[in-house]
Amino acid sequence: MKFYQTFRVQLSFTAFYIEFSSYKMSSKRVLTYLKRGQDIVLAPFGQCVVSSFFKDYTEQNEVEIHCDLAPQGLLLSKKDQKCSRDSVILRHPPFCPMLHLSQELKEKVKSQSHIGVSVAVAVILESSDTKVLLTRRPPHMRTFPNVWVPPGGGSEESETIIETGLRELKEETGLDIGNYSMKFATPLCLWESVYPALLAKGDPKRHTMVVYLHVFVEKTSQDLIQDIRLDPQETNAYMWLDLKEVNYTCDYSLSLNKDDSIMVHELKNDSVNVVKVVKNYDILRADLPTTSGTFDVERISTGTRFALEQFYARKENSARL
Repeated sequence: MKFYQTFRVQLSFTAFYIEFSSYKMSSKRVLTYLKRGQDIVLAPFGQCVVSSFFKDYTEQNEVEIHCDLAPQGLLLSKKDQKCSRDSVILRHPPFCPMLHLSQELKEKVKSQSHIGVSVAVAVILESSDTKVLLTRRPPHMRTFPNVWVPPGGGSEESETIIETGLRELKEETGLDIGNYSMKFATPLCLWESVYPALLAKGDPKRHTMVVYLHVFVEKTSQDLIQDIRLDPQETNAYMWLDLKEVNYTCDYSLSLNKDDSIMVHELKNDSVNVVKVVKNYDILRADLPTTSGTFDVERISTGTRFALEQFYARKENSARL
């Protein structure tokens, strides 16, 4: 319990708890809140959160923010130059649907503003041999089928953000962090996610703030493989990326050797046994089609690429110190 207590950031903003209680009875979702001066407001569904931090609502793709991880919600505020607290980057893709809503759609989603922006947590699990775990969503998933993402899911009422991440990691992969020596679990970055990811695919249905948690355990990837038990309802494959492969996924200036391959562990049709499948490095660069064709191609999600970019930068900065 000491670990969880350490990360239970208790907010002193009375207004925040009053605001939250008005939604508590209608939803068990954890929601996103924005601090505006001394005011704390619910981030409304349909409002582009990244752009809302800029006065002219400009088409900025990222902003440096502070995030308070409280049990009942996620509180975001723009970085204060006078504040010494650590900050993280919040980003969305240039094609963020909430940024490009037509006037007609803006009026349509305005009536849904009370729904708010849900909070989800994705765990960037780093092993002691400096590898990162990614999992593939099954084709039956309603959102982002066949997409490679870190283990994670929606945060629930009465959970801290970190409790959510560790719970989802255990549910999807069978890895119980309590069984290992964990050095830290800290926010890495945030991603504003909208589904469908493109307006060409339909009107926005889900608006989520994804918190990427960097979790480090004193266990090698090979040792952790022995403990992985995939939940076929949530994920049907996993792979470990080393630091070079992490860099390939996010730095497109690097020449990709298509003869290189990566080992993927996939569930067989019986949803019990796992087989090893060798895949081409092309899987690291597959992108979301922007105009036509299928939208459920096997690929690493855009938000995950961003998180891997931040992870690589953190490792590079640590190496220079």
